[in-house]
Amino acid sequence: MVQDSSITPKGLRFISLMGAGGREPNLHLVGRGEGRGLLLDCGRVGGAAGEAARLLDSAGEEPGAVWVSHVHADHMGALSEVVARWPRVDVWMTRQSRELLPFALMSQGMARERAEAIALKVKIAPWRVAVEVMPGVRLTALGAGHMPGAAMALVAFEGRGEDGVSGEEDVARVLYTGDFCAHDQMWVGGAELPRMGAGALDLLVMEATLATEAKLDRVEYEEEVLRIKALLSERGGAVLAGASALGEGGELALMLAEVCRGRTPGLMVDAYMRPVLEAMRRAGEGDGPLAAGASERAALLDGLRYGSRRELRAHLEAGGVALAVGDQFQKNTTAGALLARLRDDPTATLLVTNRAHPSSPAGKLLARARQKSAESSASSGASTKGGTLEKGGARVVHALLPTHALRWQLLAVAGQLNPAQIALVHARDGARFSLKRALQKAGFEGEIHVAKSGECLPL
Repeated sequence: MVQDSSITPKGLRFISLMGAGGREPNLHLVGRGEGRGLLLDCGRVGGAAGEAARLLDSAGEEPGAVWVSHVHADHMGALSEVVARWPRVDVWMTRQSRELLPFALMSQGMARERAEAIALKVKIAPWRVAVEVMPGVRLTALGAGHMPGAAMALVAFEGRGEDGVSGEEDVARVLYTGDFCAHDQMWVGGAELPRMGAGALDLLVMEATLATEAKLDRVEYEEEVLRIKALLSERGGAVLAGASALGEGGELALMLAEVCRGRTPGLMVDAYMRPVLEAMRRAGEGDGPLAAGASERAALLDGLRYGSRRELRAHLEAGGVALAVGDQFQKNTTAGALLARLRDDPTATLLVTNRAHPSSPAGKLLARARQKSAESSASSGASTKGGTLEKGGARVVHALLPTHALRWQLLAVAGQLNPAQIALVHARDGARFSLKRALQKAGFEGEIHVAKSGECLPL
């Protein structure tokens, strides 16, 4: 049950209905406590339908408007049920996110007609321009990195006079990061932070997904890309990379396309990814935040060759490079189906990207690679950097290309913005408390909230 909230000095409150801790779907609300707040994301991954509406009802709230930071399911998976329950509510996101929305909804099993109808309801939040999303509330979309179309929301609440009418002066400002990263990727530019004086930001709602992933703090994205490209270029043989279409797929497509320049056979991409990559290409012609060098890479997207599962299999058998759907090489994915063809081929390379769950095929591939590397080092006194080279199976290459903010980036963002308060969300309690201690050690003097889902924070 959501805790009740009295009138606060700013007259506002923030609630993480879901997504404060753990890897829960994100469902946050900020408002004046009058029953109609701004809904910040509406995620659902599995679980019972209708949970978002139930939580809003229990909080005594309904959305005055909905902001969707990006089109991953844990941030927009409940959008269809929110729209069905409140059909007149305005839904806001960036143009790139709206273009990807039908694909994202259909990937959850929704019929095309329904997905396209929901996308038609969406209103566009332009980059870096404040728009009024509900009376007395203005929102500015700022690049978040993470994935194409992802945006932070800088929300400004106008003050009210004694007559209850909104005035021109802002009484409070909230920055909701959603998922973000500060570094440039191959295509998506790093996060765009607002320029604000100390204390001008009342609340920073910041994700903490990688707060305790210390090993990733040592990763330099550009250097990691160069390392992976060198490993993939140093020998022939088939290469199979698994990825999520709405995850690292676009970045990997560009990296592999660069690796395959002049190589025959070259790169073939899973046809399922085509709508996402074509949307990326169109977005490159707009004013969205892109990485340095992205415009030069745009031609690579035009030249991609797509194939069905059968065509990808034939391409790999000919020694080509394939990018297929299935970031964990799950059995029910194209990457999982193709894995069986290459797993025991000592001339082949399997590319695993970012986190691999230990019980997944990708996790088992990495465990096998580590074991064989250790055995090889013990017997020869030398390491096999980059994967396994034994006759017993394919070489496994692990790429660390983070799409979330690294720990040092989280600390830097808090230091640069210097908000009055910080609410840490979207991570396990242990990770959030660890980041809280690190922020305090770094000299942050404001209040840091590690709240439970459903707890009100006064502004």
